[in-house]
Amino acid sequence: VAARSLPADQLGTWRNAALAAAGAVHPLLALADANYLDALLAERQASPQAIDKAKAALAAYQSHCSAIAQAAPECNYASRWRMHLLLANAADQGSPEATSQQLAAALDLAQAGNDAWRLAWTEARMANIDGMAYRANEAEQHLERARQHAQRHGDPLVIARVMMGEALKDGEGSLEEAAGG
Repeated sequence: VAARSLPADQLGTWRNAALAAAGAVHPLLALADANYLDALLAERQASPQAIDKAKAALAAYQSHCSAIAQAAPECNYASRWRMHLLLANAADQGSPEATSQQLAAALDLAQAGNDAWRLAWTEARMANIDGMAYRANEAEQHLERARQHAQRHGDPLVIARVMMGEALKDGEGSLEEAAGG
C-alpha cells in the first residue's frame, strides 16, 4: 500500500529502509520483499515487469517460509495474497482460467489467515469472473460468501463492491465497468 501512495522521490528511501530491516531477518526475505515492492511499483506504472516481479516475490516467500515455521511473522499471508491478486489482474486480460487459479490461491491465503476483508474482496472478484464466464450459480455462491465476509468485517468499500456485484448479477457488465474502471 505504501509503495502505491508514496511520492516517487520518497519511495527509494522507504524501500531501502524496508529491505534493510528484512535483510536483518534473512537475505531471502529481503529478496522477496524487494520483488514485492518492485511489483507494486511496476503495477503502479502499468509496467509488464509487475508480473515477473510478483512471480519472483511469491517464489522467494515460498522458499523462505518453507525453510522456517510458516507461523513466523515474516511469513504473513498478506504480501503473498497481494501478489496473487496482482497476477490475477494481469491474467484477467487474456486467461479466465489463469485468473481463477490466482484468485483461488489468494482465497486460500485469506482463509488460512481468517481475514474477512481479504476473503470478501477475493470472493467478490471471483463472483465477477464467474459472472463474466456465464457461471451464474458459482457467481451467486461467491457473492453470498463475499456478502457474509464483508458484513463481518464492516468495511464500507468492500460492502459497496459486493453490492455492485449483486446489482450486476442479473445484468451485463463487470464490477470494473460498474466502478468506472
